[in-house]
Amino acid sequence: MTATLDNTGTVLWGQIDHVASSVREHLDRHPHLSVGTLGVYSANLGQGRVEVYVSAPDQPQACARLLAWVDTLDHATLVLRYCDDNPQARAYTHLADGTPVTVIAPLDPTELHGITADRTGDWVLHWLRMHASEATA
Repeated sequence: MTATLDNTGTVLWGQIDHVASSVREHLDRHPHLSVGTLGVYSANLGQGRVEVYVSAPDQPQACARLLAWVDTLDHATLVLRYCDDNPQARAYTHLADGTPVTVIAPLDPTELHGITADRTGDWVLHWLRMHASEATA
């Protein structure tokens, strides 16, 4: 049996290097941002992307940390993903060089009073601000 290596592997590694450099530069410019875990992804189609998971001991701090990221990025689309066991607030946007980034904050399912479905846009922004204010109170 013979194996043929596809030369697209070098493209993937190049994308990973580019994406990692992009997020590193962003964090160097904004050292106050919280990072729990960081995922760098690449595929044969399209450009690479970044997923940032903010960690926090409670929901108010998770909301505040997500908003801190949003304040450093332009034109973020905000989504509150509702589910019973792993709700999340997410910001979808791009780093300064156009690299797609998703910033994800875990939410407490017991603190989602009255929310029974996914929400988007300004509603999420106001909800995040309201809950983040509890972190500073």
